[in-house]
Amino acid sequence: MTSPSDDNRRYKRLTLLFRCAAVAVGVAETWAARHSMGADGTSYLDMGEAYLRGDWRMALSPHWSPLYSWLLTLGLKVLKPSSYWEFPAIHLVNLTIYLAALICFEFLLSGLVDYHKRVEGVCVNGLAALPDWAWCAIGYTLFIWTSFSLIGLGTVTPDMCVAAFAYLASGLVVRIRAGSSARLLFAGLGIALGFGYLAKAIFFPLAFIFLAITFFSVGDPKKATRGVLLTAAIFLAIAAPFMVALSVSLGRPTFGESGRFNYIGYVDRPDYFRNPPLVLAHPMKRIHAAPMVFEFSSGVKGAYPLMYNPEYWLEGYAPHFDLKGQLAALKASAINLYNFLFLSETGLIAGVIVLFWLSPRPSLSLRAALTQWHLLVPAVCVFGAYSLLHVDSRYIAPFVALVWLGILSGLRLRIGNDSRKLIAGVVIAIVVTMGTPILSSAFFGFAAGRRSAPVDWQVARALNQMGIQPGDRVAWFRRSVWGDFYWARLARIRIIAEIPDEEVDKFWASSPSVQAEVMNALKGAGAKAVITSPDPLRPGYVAVPRGASAAWHQLGNTDFYAAYVPR
Repeated sequence: MTSPSDDNRRYKRLTLLFRCAAVAVGVAETWAARHSMGADGTSYLDMGEAYLRGDWRMALSPHWSPLYSWLLTLGLKVLKPSSYWEFPAIHLVNLTIYLAALICFEFLLSGLVDYHKRVEGVCVNGLAALPDWAWCAIGYTLFIWTSFSLIGLGTVTPDMCVAAFAYLASGLVVRIRAGSSARLLFAGLGIALGFGYLAKAIFFPLAFIFLAITFFSVGDPKKATRGVLLTAAIFLAIAAPFMVALSVSLGRPTFGESGRFNYIGYVDRPDYFRNPPLVLAHPMKRIHAAPMVFEFSSGVKGAYPLMYNPEYWLEGYAPHFDLKGQLAALKASAINLYNFLFLSETGLIAGVIVLFWLSPRPSLSLRAALTQWHLLVPAVCVFGAYSLLHVDSRYIAPFVALVWLGILSGLRLRIGNDSRKLIAGVVIAIVVTMGTPILSSAFFGFAAGRRSAPVDWQVARALNQMGIQPGDRVAWFRRSVWGDFYWARLARIRIIAEIPDEEVDKFWASSPSVQAEVMNALKGAGAKAVITSPDPLRPGYVAVPRGASAAWHQLGNTDFYAAYVPR
């Protein structure tokens, strides 16, 4: 038999081991992805700079929530990197957010461990919840898995911020549910919900779910009412200024327009390029018919106006219910949810099934899991909300972790030497099967990261050397839905016209006279140069075909090319 003090020391050592592993994997992933950028990240950076210079019209974006842009801009303001080091500095900010999310997850995990001890006792009728060391091993592994496999530190998005606030809010609810009625917990919950909304608009409706859960988690209705009112007041005090400013700028009440935009994109799906809706208030200007070339130089600022404020270009279009489109979206979302919850980590599922099988009373464990509704309900609500439009792994990552924590909280296992050995074997198997691929990926990513080339920086520098200066306008032969335009941010230039993906091949197949017509159209739009990028879905694709005009210049050692627009 081991004493409680020995168990506590072992738990602390195990916690330190997994904490160091989480930090090490985070550092390795950050290093490997230090020169990468995402389409969302470029827009958040443009937004943050708009706040700095007081350009409120541009800064108040209905599509992008502000908190992440503030954090990125603050990091760049403090670090003052050169253009070469700008993206690595951004990833350093991402690493800091990841470490904050780790602290918030530890807060939640310690609350769950303490909850099972204080509320349910160590052992009831010969059965007990998972031992502390098992919570530590599986919990940290869950955090690492959801952070890297579902979110990823290479993505420059606010989803890690959302994860941090989701873990923090859940940890506070767990403590309130355990019987604590300290005002500090209710106040902290309001802060977590308020800043969660500033990180992503989904937290606005989710905040009311947390408020309801908190009310029913307090046994005394009077204490519950006082606590929830305090939480709601702080939440609204943080969220209201941005929500009011956004509503005033749009002329209608709103807490964010990304849901409306995604409904149009994933359910209505209008043909924006070939058959744009006639009701659009700000349609793109088609400046050439075959191949189609579009100009969008007015109304929106940013490196790529179409991405920075997509709602602007859809203003006037009213989303309408489309049964066929809605069913298609639900089907795609169901497949994604199934993959993320049940297929992406079979080792975890198999281990949990074995643990339930080891329980002398599996039905009791299932009923006990349902009592953890304070963890399950927010996750189910988020899954349902995103399923109406589109489910992406990074959107739901922290809530996947909450589901598994809720299920594990229901386990009731027999205490004894034989049971401990079986439990230890299953837990080790879960940790190994989940952790080994992540650790291997981090190791090889770190090693490969030493040879990673800053492609976007090379493109930006080559453009500047060609005479394309900050503030200049350029056109783009777009080869993907949104990506590959991060060079524009580094070069501080604006993309104001494009040939969309499906039209690029038509340009190269057209006669020299038609190509000259396109160049003249781009000249009329005010473009100084044209940039063409590789196709990420076609490895080996050459951005400029053999036999093309000698006017096209390779940009650095990349697969990007540029040509001056004839003056």
